[in-house]
Amino acid sequence: MKQKIERKQENKQTEHKTRWFKEDLPTLIESDIETSLSHENKVWALNFANPKNIGVVYWSKDFGVELQNVGGYNIRCIMAFDSPDASIGLAMFCNTFTAIGVGFELGECTVVVPLVERAEAVHEAEEAGSIPGMEVI
Repeated sequence: MKQKIERKQENKQTEHKTRWFKEDLPTLIESDIETSLSHENKVWALNFANPKNIGVVYWSKDFGVELQNVGGYNIRCIMAFDSPDASIGLAMFCNTFTAIGVGFELGECTVVVPLVERAEAVHEAEEAGSIPGMEVI
């Protein structure tokens, strides 16, 4: 019986989520709250949400999150890796945009990419030699 419970918990931890909602985001620690509410981050967020930037996409390599300005002072997460870093990053972005009165959308519009599968695909491509290098011909 104990093994079944442990196995269920293991599966929960490795189970891939296909969608994330604001309720799924972690509670931020104090330093992450301070960073997300910094003047520099608020200025960046206001510029990104500017209606003249509609359609502009931002890729956060640090968090594994892709955002898009969808107009009307709304930002949508269109892609995120299924990783703790991405969920923390999304919580920080959400905190920043909410603080300046910009809508932040998650859910059906967000494609959650399994991090393990992505890493395996890159590794397979490297082995097959299909990733171009810096060679000069």
